[in-house]
Amino acid sequence: MKAILRLPKCKRGAGTVVATVLTLTTIMFFVGGTFIWQVDVQNKMNKLNKDRMDERVSMEATFAYDDEEQKYKVDPIKVKNLGTIDVRLVRIWIIDDDNNYHKYIDISYTVPVGSSTSLTQNDTAELTNIPAFDVTTTTYYFKIVTERGNIATTRLMPRAATEYLSTVIMPGASYVKEVKGIPGVVAEIHLEIWNRLDEDQTIDLIVATRVEVGSTLIELIPSETGGANWTLITGDITVGDWNGTDSRIYKKDQTVLIELVNIAGIVVSSYYFTVLPS
Repeated sequence: MKAILRLPKCKRGAGTVVATVLTLTTIMFFVGGTFIWQVDVQNKMNKLNKDRMDERVSMEATFAYDDEEQKYKVDPIKVKNLGTIDVRLVRIWIIDDDNNYHKYIDISYTVPVGSSTSLTQNDTAELTNIPAFDVTTTTYYFKIVTERGNIATTRLMPRAATEYLSTVIMPGASYVKEVKGIPGVVAEIHLEIWNRLDEDQTIDLIVATRVEVGSTLIELIPSETGGANWTLITGDITVGDWNGTDSRIYKKDQTVLIELVNIAGIVVSSYYFTVLPS
């Protein structure tokens, strides 16, 4: 009888090998997919960071004095794209740290490269409709946020602050008025001054000048009325009132030049006023 030697088949061993191969394949696909996903995410983050660096936005918020309502109103807020890519604006804030007031609204404006846009009054009315919105005692800040997370901030500035002088007489809020019936007083001078410098200024003299054909009439008014020189606090609007006494200067409908002179004898602000009736 002839014996036949046969090795037993190991079905369990073959299954283990197949399972191992499948597991390794799955792990490879998972690791490879995760690596590709991480690379894709990293590329997107790198692009976002680059876009953030390429995105530069400037912002200007100004206010003007409304004679009829006798209060300051915000002009349209202007945003300019100074970068190399288009910018989308998504949110704007108004902040008053002194009174713990913070408010924002969501917006949607696209500002192309090299251009500027003005936010409409409808979009900003909710922000600027603030009880006791008084810039003579409070400093407000506007902050705008882009879709990429960049932020531009500006302090609320008077329109007249675009002038070259370091101290600005606010034209709409200031006046020279003729006065009748008060002995020794012929004019009321009301000035609201914005100090643009980063340091306080002390005003020593107010000069009122009326220039006519062939003659110059000048009155020097000490600013120390009340016992001290007039100090203009940096970044604030300071309000003051004086009485003019030279009847030749303050006549109805005449033009008077008002100048502010500091303690160094330098004119730091000036403005031409038409004398108002009493």
